Amino acid sequence: MMSSDKRNENDDLVSVREIKMDTNMDDMITPPLTPPHGKEFSGANGANGNAENPDLIDLEGLPDITGSQLRVENGALNAPDHIDFKSSLEIMDAHTTSENGTQTPAENSIGKISEPMVLDTAETHLLSENETQIPIVISVENTSNPSDLETLPDITETHLLSDDGTQDPTENSLMKTSDPVVLETLPDITETDLLSENGTQIPTEDDIVKRTDPIDIENLPEITETHRPSENSTLHQPSDLQPLPYPTASTSPISGAKAITPQHHPPSHSIAATPKPLSTPQPTLHIAPAIRPSTSSLPNRLNIPYFWGEGYNASAPPTFPLHRGYTEARQLIGDGSLQTLDDLTSHALKYVSGVFDDIAAVDPSTDEASQTPSPSTRFYEPRLSDSILAWKAAQTAAGNILPHKGYGLGRSSSAVLHHFNASSWPEPLIQNGAMFGCGMANMLIGAYDSRILYSNYCVDMAFYYEHGYHKVFPHFEKLIADEGADPHAVASPAGAERRAAVDIGIRYIKGKVELETKLKSKLGKKVARLDRRTAQIVFFSESSLMGMSSETIVRGFDAAAVMSDMIFSSPGTDVVDVGSDLQNSEVMNAFLNTADIADTGVVSEESLRNVYDAYAHTGARIFIERWAEPVARMCATLYTWHIQNNRHGFCRRALLGYGMARKGVDRGGQREADFDEAFDADLRTTGLSRPLKNACDGGDPCDAVEKVLEGHVEKELLGELWYCLATAPLEYVSKGVISQEMEDGIAEKLSVAMAKVYSVGLVDELTWLIAHANHHAWQVNHLFEAAMFGSLLDDGGLKGKLDRKD
Repeated sequence: MMSSDKRNENDDLVSVREIKMDTNMDDMITPPLTPPHGKEFSGANGANGNAENPDLIDLEGLPDITGSQLRVENGALNAPDHIDFKSSLEIMDAHTTSENGTQTPAENSIGKISEPMVLDTAETHLLSENETQIPIVISVENTSNPSDLETLPDITETHLLSDDGTQDPTENSLMKTSDPVVLETLPDITETDLLSENGTQIPTEDDIVKRTDPIDIENLPEITETHRPSENSTLHQPSDLQPLPYPTASTSPISGAKAITPQHHPPSHSIAATPKPLSTPQPTLHIAPAIRPSTSSLPNRLNIPYFWGEGYNASAPPTFPLHRGYTEARQLIGDGSLQTLDDLTSHALKYVSGVFDDIAAVDPSTDEASQTPSPSTRFYEPRLSDSILAWKAAQTAAGNILPHKGYGLGRSSSAVLHHFNASSWPEPLIQNGAMFGCGMANMLIGAYDSRILYSNYCVDMAFYYEHGYHKVFPHFEKLIADEGADPHAVASPAGAERRAAVDIGIRYIKGKVELETKLKSKLGKKVARLDRRTAQIVFFSESSLMGMSSETIVRGFDAAAVMSDMIFSSPGTDVVDVGSDLQNSEVMNAFLNTADIADTGVVSEESLRNVYDAYAHTGARIFIERWAEPVARMCATLYTWHIQNNRHGFCRRALLGYGMARKGVDRGGQREADFDEAFDADLRTTGLSRPLKNACDGGDPCDAVEKVLEGHVEKELLGELWYCLATAPLEYVSKGVISQEMEDGIAEKLSVAMAKVYSVGLVDELTWLIAHANHHAWQVNHLFEAAMFGSLLDDGGLKGKLDRKD
């Protein structure tokens, strides 16, 4: 059962736009809050404005949703009282096959070794009694029948090679031989299977490699780092996974239709049917840090194992909070069934298609007239205010011009790949934009087990359709499809729903990409109009992570909070692209879509700051109160991703706009609000918010960070991480001297610091510090605000083009 936060959501809700800094907050009269069922309220800067628009989605009269309807009964989770780091180290498969077919010992190789094992001290760390670090363990396994988990060899069946190249079979070896096998006398190898980009074997006649020389065992390429389990570590292999009896009669609050199950989908939609076993052997990868119990006092921490399959009991319902508020999101998402997700996606795609239809219908000869906003169209053409135009002209004359967005392509550094032990991963996964986007999000969240963690990362790569990865990496789509059908992942709790929901999300992404490609030359300075409900539906699909949402809901987390977090990911991304999206092909920018700007068509300092504050308030609870929940962890990665992804150039944007940003905490202190409190029904800001509980003192480091670091066994390492997260970017930006070398250095040092902290298993500390740095960037040092204004100096290089590799 979910426990409910009893705090009255009306408490302390006020508008801070008219508050002077010397105003006594206790003397304020609290304006009325949104009543149940999303009835509108007026704020400090606007009335309700409920004019009916036949083109907008009418979702009035939706049923009230109770807490019992928000929990999926079979998504139970049994969370132990603590995490035992000695038993939680995931060391899986014992066989690793190199490219030339020889077998090398993997991390969990167990057997009698006649010679002492020499480990590479530069790449191997042991878990000692004083809890020194053990890096992540990535195992590679080729199985002859990947669809049959029951026939996998026992993890203790390991073949070891001695120093002279002979094979030393262990007691449990599958190959029984009375004499050692001498590799020097093996017949010449005449055919070698080549590996595709994602590691699968693709032997073809044209790819045959002739070899006449004997194998030099001393110089074989290194396939994977070898890690010896600690003396007290135990091997963990989930067994006997069976699909759960998923609900089949949930009701969608959008259409009232029966819920989709992973076994049945409407034929009119491209939703994955029951996955079929793979026809060819696939490499099996795992992601697993050396989990250790936290020694710090992290506020609002959830007692959930990182690999939550440990102790999983489907018959015991989970206990996760049913959060206050999120009223309209709660009505829209209902129980979060696959049918509801599909309906929401259909509504989003239908509205977006209507926007593009309106744009396509514009007569070029009368295009200028459309700059005057008209309620009959679903788009408008924004223009900068006179004051911003004057500021931009002065900056341009001084040479302060922002290069247009990059493509988000480029490998992670060797240092990062070393800490993640990811050098052998498929190429799309090791792009820095992917590694610290979907990759880091999944690493912070965890999974049922280490194998499924890797698989979840792969299926979430659907996000990068919108970044053009499918046009750059030939095996990109195959990677997603293969992991979408992985039998082990599909059979795990919530695994089938997650993969079905990924396909639902892909339907929206591909549909929108197709429309953008078709009309790219006409999309410059075109922005969609949205009302509040439509915005939440569209932003939810814009997150491009529908699979992550579905799994989180099935596990028993508050569906309304999940939807609200995904909605926030749109402004969390769009804040740094406001100026860029004025000129490129993007019609969905959460800042420009608001009525504050659409009503007049003018992008002014005041309107941007009002919208900025509204979104900053909607994100506060994510980063301070609910940082430990799965989708909140994803939202935490947005700030660091902007710095690292080779796309946005966050530090440059923030430096160029720093003079326009407010300095320090102001406007009534750190505050929070729900989406349907911060915006009225027309998506116009209300100015309403309430003081944020557990706000920090705004220092650098602040009192909250100092409390987490105080007395921690890894205080120095975590302190270095905080410096890279908050202090270093602010120092660079505030100096105002452009240096590409320094910007690259900030991004790389942050990437390495995050990888190091993750590799030693301090996942909660890593998540909390990243989340708190997000909060600082929104409401303390205002780096996001600086980046927003800096984006207005975009050079316009993508005008009439797609903002991705085309």
